[in-house]
Amino acid sequence: MKKQFIFLKRLDSMDVQTVVTEKNTIAERLRATSLNNIQNSSSNLVCIVLPDHMVSSFELSINTRNQSQLNKVARYAVEEKFPSRLDDYHIVSNKSSGQKASVRAIKHSRMKDILNLLSQHNITADEVTVESDLLNKNTCTMLFNDNELTLCGDGLEQTYEFDRSVAPLITEEMFTLLKDTKDLHIIHSGNEELILESIENQAPDSIRIKKIIKDERYYESICLNKFSNINLLQSEYKATNKEIESNSFWKYPIYLAAASLLTITGGLYAQNLILSKQINKKELSLIKTYTTLFPEANKPKDVIDLSMKLRNKKNGSATLSKSELPVNTLLLLEKASAASSTLKLEFHGFNIDKNSAELLVVGSSIESLNSFKEKIQGELPNLSINLDSVTSIEKKYQGKLRIK
Repeated sequence: MKKQFIFLKRLDSMDVQTVVTEKNTIAERLRATSLNNIQNSSSNLVCIVLPDHMVSSFELSINTRNQSQLNKVARYAVEEKFPSRLDDYHIVSNKSSGQKASVRAIKHSRMKDILNLLSQHNITADEVTVESDLLNKNTCTMLFNDNELTLCGDGLEQTYEFDRSVAPLITEEMFTLLKDTKDLHIIHSGNEELILESIENQAPDSIRIKKIIKDERYYESICLNKFSNINLLQSEYKATNKEIESNSFWKYPIYLAAASLLTITGGLYAQNLILSKQINKKELSLIKTYTTLFPEANKPKDVIDLSMKLRNKKNGSATLSKSELPVNTLLLLEKASAASSTLKLEFHGFNIDKNSAELLVVGSSIESLNSFKEKIQGELPNLSINLDSVTSIEKKYQGKLRIK
C-alpha cells in the first residue's frame, strides 16, 4: 500500500508539499502543490505532517504498567506547562524504551481546524504527526520553519519553540539546553545566512554543527525513516485503519477470536467490576481527605491526579525552604505582578530553584517581554535577570525569565 505524506505549512495557506512512498521506496518525488489538487484515494494511507509550532512535545520518565495508565499520568505530568486549561488540549502519549514516554499535545480548537480544512478538500487522514517526529531522535536538531525555530532531539526533556527573529539574541541560552550534546543538525531553508552565522559564532567548540537544507532530498529521506512517530488521531479523533480493512481475508477470523475471548472472560469481568467498585470507594475517601486539608486547591479528578498534586506540593515545600535568592520571594512576586499589570502582560507562573527563580509571562510582542525584564531589573538591581526563551503561542509570546 502506498503512503502519501502531506506537509502543511500554515492553516491559512493551501500550499503544501507531498511525497508518496511504497515499500520503503519513493513512489512519487517531492512536489509543491495545493490542497485543491490532492486526489484522495481509499487505497493510499494519508499522513499529514504538521510544523512543530502547532504541537507541544515532551519526553518524560514515567514508570507505568500499561498504556491506559500512561495516558492518565502523562496528562497531569504536563499540566503546568500549558498557559490555559488542560481540558483545552488533546494529549496523546506513547511508551518508548525503559521508563521513557513521549507526549504530544495540541489544542482541540487547532486539531478541529486541521481536520475541517482537510474535510473541505475531501481528504481523509490516517495519521497526523509532527515534522520533528520524522527525524532521528538520537541527534539534537535545530529545525527552522517560516517564523519559528524548534530545538528537539536527544537528551532534551521537551521540544523548545522560539521565534526565529530572536534566535541570535538567545543563542547562548539555547546552547545551555543542549548540555553534553556533541552533534547538532541545523535544518534550514537556505534563507537564514545571517542567523546561521550568528549561531555558529556563538556555538561552543565542543559541538559539531551539520547544516542540512530542506530540499527534495531532505523531505524524501524523512518520509523513509523508520523512527516511531506519534499519531495524533487518537481518542475522539481516531481514524479508520485502511491497512487492516484492505486485508479482508483476516477480518472474520479476528471477529470469531474476539467473540470467543469475550465468552471466556465474561465471569472475570463480573469479578473485576465488584473489585473496581471497592477501589473507587477508597479513591473517593482519599480525594475527600485531600480537599479537607487543602480547601482552596482544585479538587483532584482521580487518584492519579491526586498523587501528582501531592507530589507537587511536596516538591514546592522543599524548594521554598531552600530558597537562597538575594531578595524576598514575596517582594519579587509583588514587583512581577505589578510590572505585568502595568505593561498589560499575563503573569502565568513562578518557580523557585535553590538559588534562582523562573517567571513565565505572556505578551503581544517580544518588545513587551523585554520591557518587563528591564522594569524588574530597574526595581531590583541586585538581581541578574535573563530572558531564557521565547515561545510563540496563538499569536502571543511566552517568555521565560531566569532570575539569580
